[in-house]
Amino acid sequence: MARFVSRLLGIVTQAALVLAMLSVSGTARGNELIQFSIGTGAIAGTYHPIGSLIVNIISQPPGSRACEDGGGCGVPNLVATTQSSQGSVANVRAIQDGRILSGFSQADVAHDMVAGSGAFAGMPPLDKVRGLANLYPENLHIVVRRGAGIRSIADLPGKRVSMDVLGSGTRFAAETVLAAYGLTDSDVISVNGTSDQAATLMRKGELDAFIVVAGTPARAVTTLTRDSVAAVVGLGEDQMKAILADHRFFSRSTILDGIYEGVSGVSTIAVGAQWLISADVPEDLVHDICRALWSDSARIALDKGHPQGRHIQLSRALDGISIPLHPGATRCYRELGLIK
Repeated sequence: MARFVSRLLGIVTQAALVLAMLSVSGTARGNELIQFSIGTGAIAGTYHPIGSLIVNIISQPPGSRACEDGGGCGVPNLVATTQSSQGSVANVRAIQDGRILSGFSQADVAHDMVAGSGAFAGMPPLDKVRGLANLYPENLHIVVRRGAGIRSIADLPGKRVSMDVLGSGTRFAAETVLAAYGLTDSDVISVNGTSDQAATLMRKGELDAFIVVAGTPARAVTTLTRDSVAAVVGLGEDQMKAILADHRFFSRSTILDGIYEGVSGVSTIAVGAQWLISADVPEDLVHDICRALWSDSARIALDKGHPQGRHIQLSRALDGISIPLHPGATRCYRELGLIK
C-alpha cells in the first residue's frame, strides 16, 4: 500500500508540473499562475542561497506591480520556488524524471550524465536535460578539524572523512582528488552526509575532515572556521597538475585570503556551477526566465544578495556548457549578443 501511495504521489507531482508548463503558451497573459521549481542543494552549501536569490529575481506573482512601475522585473505571473536536494546528481536525475523543472549542477556532472560517460559510463544518456546558464565557479574545499593532525590529503588514511552523500557531484570530485594521491575511499573511515551534517559532526568531534564543492563562502565552512573548529587545506602542485590534465572541467583556483577566518591562500580546483532546465519547458518561458536573469535589476540583486552573486556574469553565461542549450536560452543569448 505504501509503495502504491508513493507511486501515486509521484504521478500526481509529474502531472502538476506538466499542467504548469502546458498552461504557458508564449509569454504569460492575464493572471494565470505559473509555478516553477529550482533544485538546489544542502541548506549549508551555496546552491541554496543562490537559488533563493534567483527565484526572487525571476518571480513576479499575479497582481504585482509591473517592472516599469517600480515593481519586480521577473516573468509576469511566475512564482518560482527552491527545492533543497542532495545536489548535482539528484537535480539532474530529477529534471530527467520530471520531478523538477530546473536545477543546479556541477559542469562535469551535467556533461557526463547527459552523455552517459565518465562516472556514468554504461548508463543511458539523459535526453531531457538542457543548459540554461553557467553561473559561478565552485571551489573544492578540504575542511579539516583542528587538532586532527591533517595538513593535506596525504594525511587522511585512517581518519573519519565525509565526502558528501553517495552519488553526489562532490563525491565524484572528492574521489578524483583522493585518486591523485593514490588513495580511495577504502583508505579512510568514510562517513556519508551532506556538508551541513558533516559540519555538525565535526563540531561534536566525531569527524576529522570533509570535502565539499561549493562557491565561496560556504556557510558550513564559514561557521567552523569562525569558531576555530576547522581549517581549510589545499592541494599539492603535482596532484593538481595531474587532475587538470585528466579532467577538462576542472580549473585551477584559489580560496582567497579573508574568505574564511584564519584561512589564507588555499590552492585548489574549481568547476562551474550551471543552471539546467527540462527540455519540456516551453521555449517562450525559458526565454523570458533567461532575460529576467540578465536584466539590469537582476544585476543589482546579484551583486548585493550573495558574495558569489558577483561572479554570475552575462559574459560567462555560456562558459563550460557542453550539453545542448534549451531553444529558449539559445534565442535569449542570440538577442543578448552571445550567440551569432
